[in-house]
Amino acid sequence: MLDDFVKEYGYAPLFKSEPGRYCVAEGSLILGRVHAVKQNAGVTYVGTDVGMNVLVRPSMYDSWHDVEVLRDSKVVSRTNLVEQTVTGNICESGDILAKERMLPKMQRGDLVAILDTGAYGYSMCSSYNSRPKPAEVLITSDGKVKLIRRAETIDDILGMF
Repeated sequence: MLDDFVKEYGYAPLFKSEPGRYCVAEGSLILGRVHAVKQNAGVTYVGTDVGMNVLVRPSMYDSWHDVEVLRDSKVVSRTNLVEQTVTGNICESGDILAKERMLPKMQRGDLVAILDTGAYGYSMCSSYNSRPKPAEVLITSDGKVKLIRRAETIDDILGMF
């Protein structure tokens, strides 16, 4: 397209592209496991192993990421929804992934899929609070699963000192 533009108009415009959210946001999700469900002051909190070190956007920007619940390898129906706050595993008041969401009632052992994380998920991930970064897995167009980045270990973190 640029070559055609140059031929027609005789000059090359400055062309910039930001491949972040627009191009890749929907291309990734984060899977986490529910480890606890508790009530506190009338609020249902769902504790997961996905902390704000893995997805900082909700804590930093109050961003919205849709959440799907999986049980027994199937997406749980979005009927009979209850208000729940999905939290991470870091002991910080801001470690909230989805606040006051109408979601299927979750239970310990469920998987949560946090959607649309491709643009700023792993790229903003950190080892904050000595938490290892997760693995990244690619599902290819032919359905094959490929590990593209292994999970960080405690030895990896300690090796930085």
